[in-house]
Amino acid sequence: MASGLWAAVRFTLQLATNYTSFLEKFSTLFMEIGRSAPRYQELALVYHRSSDLQKTICEYFITLVQLCTKAVQFIRRNSLTRLLVTTLGSFDSEFGDFTQNLGALGNAIKEEVMFLSAKTEQEESRENSRFRSILLDRFDKSYEIRHKLAARLSLLDACSVYDYASTWRQIRKKGKTASLSGCNEYMTWRDDPSTTNTLVFFGKLGSGKSVFTANLIEDLLLNIPKGATAYFICRHDVTESLQSRTIVGSLIRQWLEFMNVENILDAMEQQVQSLANETDLDGLLTVFCKFLAPKWQGKPMFVVIDGLDDCAEREKQTVIQYLHDWAENSTLRLFLTTRSELELTSLLIDKHFPHRSKMQLSLQENDIADYINDELQRRLESGSLSLNDPETIVEIQDTLIANTYGMFLWAVLQIDSICNEETDDAILAALRDLPRDMPAVYDRILHKHSYSAYSKKLLQIVSAACRPLTIWELREALSVTPGDETMDQKKLITDIQKTISSCGSLLELDDESLTVHFIHPSAKQHLSYPDTEHTSDVSVRFSNVEANCLMGSICLTYLNWSVFENQLTSRHIPWQITGSHAVSASVKVPLRSASISGKVAQMYLKRTKKISSSASTSFDFKGALMEAYSGKYKRQPSGEFFFLSYTIKYWLGHCVNLNDSMGKIWALWQRFVNNPPSIISNFPWDKSDYYISLDAHTRRAQWAFDNCHQSLVLFLLKNDKEHYLRLIEKTEEVALKHQLRGDWGEAANIRRNIVESLALAFSAAPLDVLRTIWNLALSYRALEEDDEMVKSLLRDLLLKLKVDNSPFIDSILDSSAAFQRARNNIRQREKSKS
Repeated sequence: MASGLWAAVRFTLQLATNYTSFLEKFSTLFMEIGRSAPRYQELALVYHRSSDLQKTICEYFITLVQLCTKAVQFIRRNSLTRLLVTTLGSFDSEFGDFTQNLGALGNAIKEEVMFLSAKTEQEESRENSRFRSILLDRFDKSYEIRHKLAARLSLLDACSVYDYASTWRQIRKKGKTASLSGCNEYMTWRDDPSTTNTLVFFGKLGSGKSVFTANLIEDLLLNIPKGATAYFICRHDVTESLQSRTIVGSLIRQWLEFMNVENILDAMEQQVQSLANETDLDGLLTVFCKFLAPKWQGKPMFVVIDGLDDCAEREKQTVIQYLHDWAENSTLRLFLTTRSELELTSLLIDKHFPHRSKMQLSLQENDIADYINDELQRRLESGSLSLNDPETIVEIQDTLIANTYGMFLWAVLQIDSICNEETDDAILAALRDLPRDMPAVYDRILHKHSYSAYSKKLLQIVSAACRPLTIWELREALSVTPGDETMDQKKLITDIQKTISSCGSLLELDDESLTVHFIHPSAKQHLSYPDTEHTSDVSVRFSNVEANCLMGSICLTYLNWSVFENQLTSRHIPWQITGSHAVSASVKVPLRSASISGKVAQMYLKRTKKISSSASTSFDFKGALMEAYSGKYKRQPSGEFFFLSYTIKYWLGHCVNLNDSMGKIWALWQRFVNNPPSIISNFPWDKSDYYISLDAHTRRAQWAFDNCHQSLVLFLLKNDKEHYLRLIEKTEEVALKHQLRGDWGEAANIRRNIVESLALAFSAAPLDVLRTIWNLALSYRALEEDDEMVKSLLRDLLLKLKVDNSPFIDSILDSSAAFQRARNNIRQREKSKS
């Protein structure tokens, strides 16, 4: 019985072993096929021209199909049959033929591939040897072409890298004027070369000069030969666009872009090196007269410039002087805009272009009427304007058209105001009490809107910014508490769109660049009051100095955030605007982090509603945030700190008005100057070749002196007084050398720079420094008798030095021994020279 039992056990073990072994071999076979079959399929695609290889691979897959067919048949047998087959037979007897055939076909495929590879390599070698000589012949030419392209780009960038076209696009899409073709003055100027070369376009504030000019530029680009038109639109909110170097350089670049400059690159090499100097304008004049003017000999070159009224006096003079010089060397046709004939821009144009013609913005009434009609229709369709009585629209349209007085901006803001009214009666009441001019419009906006806690801060930041800030940059800037060096995510604004909207129609969001702007330069001017005046804390108005101080405080605090010091390396991924971001902004979803937080909060509330409130502590906020971010936050622009690139570039300019009465901010400023954070690589005086030859103390003082940086001058007067005084003495020695050579103008300019630099900080300067300022001011006053700035400075110095304060400042000056000696010295030299 025992032997029988043992036989049964052995038989059972044999059955199990054989069955397991059979299935294991079966699995191994298909695993090997799974690894090799895809490779063979890819080889068939690579060597699709080899008929032998295609035939062998087809046989391989036919055998594979037969194997699979038999495997399916085996699986479909009943369990007892499968058990007997695996026990009495073997895997090789069932599937051995397929295994051998697949192996043989696989080897055949490999051999064929090796043969084809060797054949292909040999053919490619012959082809390469054939073309190698051709490529070598062309290599020198290709290198020369690349070199010329690089030189061309270097030349264009040396002229200007300012993006002049984006401003034109933004203004152009604001509207289309139908009066352009009917403007006889413009059409004559454009088409008749026998008429005057200069056309001045006059239009009052808010009349649509920039929109008209943008349409005019488009007309020139479409109807004038390619490359003959250059344009520039100055922006009040972009500091760089108000500089003469930027304006002139952009015009030159536009002409060069459409010119074949490769043939003259060697001749222009010296000019390229000269143009690398950001302040060099003579090099641009040389490029124009020597290279551009001959190219357009006898052909008109069109120049359109809008917004010169917003530039400083010196910048206006420089631009118009260079335009005059260009006009003397070419057939330049010039189109300029200005507000009125009383503007300095108009006076300068009259001086340099006395034969200019002019045109008024008188044909705009039809354009404004069309705009009002189209805009009201759009507002009704979008639902932003709702009416109970449809006849009210007639009253709105007629009243607005009758009261525009040629001001596009007035119509735009009035439509915005009407859409904010909640009843027909309120709309009619607003129409009966329409403001008559732009200041009255702005006053109404300021009066009607209930401003948030961030509104004034937002307006100040937008006003002080050196370029338009994006909504992401503004969100971070508004979250900064000046003096607080710790970043707090809870202070980030949840809905920046709502904050911007709280300022009414004073601000607008550009849906292409996602930047925030004042609706018009006049809005910024209306909010700003003179630096000498004061206003209540509850008012949203501010001075330019106040706005710049706030921006400087924000930049200093932001750069001193401990989060930057805790990073191993400071990095910032610049954000590039894409179309999806613009679409998001246009549907009022500018920032998704707030909506993400809102979604997580909703998830929490839904959960606590279903279960007891005691379970709230078990809610996984971190996990919910990660889930929300993974699904929704992907479309937010990449980059950790959006405001960082702006602060690194512009922080020093915003800190110019800081002073020692600002407590924690002044302490931050001193620490920043002495020991800057690692995120600031170098100060400007450490990067410029002009200052690098000086020692560390001198180069910092020289830079502060050259750039009239009030805060840095004050810092040096308090911490490095002796060194700064020695620098002033050296500068005065240079002025005296010019004076002894008879160059009175240069001596006066040098002393003027000294006086202006020190005047910014003299209120907190020590007594010996004040005496130095006094003597310098006297020397400069002796050269420039009618300078009101020096008179005012000397009057203030008399009070500071405890000298009798006489209202007759001239009599005090004349009684000064130092002043008399300087005056007599000048007069004697003038007599001997004559």
